[in-house]
Formats: sequence, structure tokens, C-alpha cells
Amino acid sequence: MKKLLFALIALATISCSQQSIINGTIMAPNGSQIVVYNLATDQSDTVPVVDSTFTFSKKSDIKTLYTLAAITPEGRPTRNSLNLIFEPGTINVNLSELTVEGGNLNGQMQQYTKDVNSVLQSLMVEYKNIVGNSNPNAIDSIFALYQPRINKVAEDLFTANQNNALAIVGKSVFVNEAETVAEIDSILANAKDFVKEFPQFQRTRDQLESVEKSAEGKPFVDFEGENFNGEASKLSDYVGKGKYVLVDFWASWCGPCKEEIPVIKEIYEKYKEKGFDVVGVNISDQKENAVAAIESLGMNWNQIFDANQVAGQVYGVSSIPHIILFSPEGVILHRGLRGEELKAKVAEYLNK
Repeated sequence: MKKLLFALIALATISCSQQSIINGTIMAPNGSQIVVYNLATDQSDTVPVVDSTFTFSKKSDIKTLYTLAAITPEGRPTRNSLNLIFEPGTINVNLSELTVEGGNLNGQMQQYTKDVNSVLQSLMVEYKNIVGNSNPNAIDSIFALYQPRINKVAEDLFTANQNNALAIVGKSVFVNEAETVAEIDSILANAKDFVKEFPQFQRTRDQLESVEKSAEGKPFVDFEGENFNGEASKLSDYVGKGKYVLVDFWASWCGPCKEEIPVIKEIYEKYKEKGFDVVGVNISDQKENAVAAIESLGMNWNQIFDANQVAGQVYGVSSIPHIILFSPEGVILHRGLRGEELKAKVAEYLNK
């Protein structure tokens, strides 16, 4: 009997040690929910808010980073969110004040956030002091002064926590600043596999790889969407056919995209009879909204509707509007042109 009792006690102790019990508070009405988002799997659960509190338990997992975020009863996201590691034991979360109590790793993450914010606050003070400075290098010099301090805090966090989710937090600063695939591979070279395989890092690497494959001087990469009639439409239907082609990645909800349309329209009207064409690539949008915008803005050029978001992935488009100019042979001449610079560059080719 004693052996059985001790075995049951030991089993209960092990079971408790493997659970994370999250007790949370938030100033939010009943009907609000907390989204528990697993950043390693891109999967989420929801927990109800009752009388400004919420509670749930999860199997502890110190190698996985989660985000807790509040949404309103109407389903709208709020600014109340923070990252969390499910360490064994009880963790108290205040989503109104964005604080966490419980667990050594969560404590380190809170301190890391404070340290980074302290550096950023100092940077903002310096930035406000130089606003209006005529020296174009002034802002760069300020960032060059403070970036190493943030890097040092992040690198120290990674070095001390290579076997848990704080390694992901520490590497995030460097991955987010990377400009090439080679840089990301170098940044992650000394990290464990669970860090290297972190989805956000992989997405960043994939995006940079797409940019490199579609860099200036490279031949166009084809993709398929659909036209106004719902029929298959490829980029190769327009690019590489003997005309200079301006491809505009846009969406109806994008204010800067709409602001750029008059510029594109002016160029199109000026050169459409001189071996020049424009193709709009509508991404991250509802087709009916896009069609309405096309009509109201007078975008009388061909459009490819990319319902599956393939086009943006192929070209590594991380923000819109994004404009690419192709040669008559389909070679990428320029990426990211806007406004007067776009007008000048098109004129340079078409006025020869």
C-alpha cells in the first residue's frame, strides 16, 4: 500500500510539473477572448474572458514561444498582447499592464523587453533632437550608435538560453535586420534546430531568397493568377513580349497604392503607343473590391488577380505598392521605383 501511495504521489508531482497554469487578468468586457497563438506551429486556441479574468492550462514547453492577444466581443484585435513561454507551474499574466509573474524564463523575457525599450527610448530622444537636421547622414549615425546596444542585449539573451525559446527571441533582432539569405544562414549557424526551423525565420529566409532570385538583372519569374473573367492569366502573357512592362503589385485597401496610381496612369498614357505596357497584380484583396477600385481610379490596363498570393511570394514582396520594371526581353531592370523616380527611369528607356 505504501509503495502504491508513493507511486501515486510521484505521478501527481510529475503531472503537475509538466503543466503550465496560466491565470490572467485584463480590463475587458465579458465576451472578449484571449487568443493563444503557437508561434512554432501557427496554430491558435481561444479562451473566454469572464469578469476581467481568464485561466487555462497547457503542457509546459520551454522551447516554444506563444503569443497571448486579446480580441473584443466583436472579434477585433486589441493592443493587449505579449509573448509567453509555458514554463512548469503557475504563471500570472496581466494583459492590461503587459506583465508576467512566474517562471525564470518569462522573467528574463520581461527584463529583456525593458532593456530594449530603454535603449529605444534613448534613441527616440536623440531622434527628436535631430529632426529637421539638414545632414542626411544624421539619422543613420544615431541608429549606428544605438543598434550595437540592442544587439548586445539580444546576443547575451541568446548565449544564456540556447536550449529554450529565449534563443528565438534573442535571434529575432538579427534575423529581422538580415538583407540576404547568406546573412540569415550565418546568423542561425550556431543555433539549435528548433530555432533554425522557427516559422518566422523560415518565412524571412524564403522572402529574401525570392528577392534574390528576382533581383535586378535576373530574368522574370512566371506566376499564374486570373483575369477579369476568371480565366487563367500568367505574367508571361505580358512580360518578355518585346515591350517594356511596368508591373504594379497593389491592393484596393492600400492607401499608398492608390496614391501611386495617378503616376502610373500618366506614364501609361504617355508611352503606351511606344512599346510600353502596364500590368497590375492585385494581391491580398477581395476581387470585387479590387474591381471597384480599378473602375473608380481609371486603371485601364491589364490586371492579374492573385487569389492564392503566389505572385507576392515569387517576387518576395513584403509591402505594397511594389513596382518592377521589365525589359522587352523580360529582364528585371528595376524594383521599388516610385513617383518622380519612376517617371524619370521609364523616360530614360522610352525616350532613347
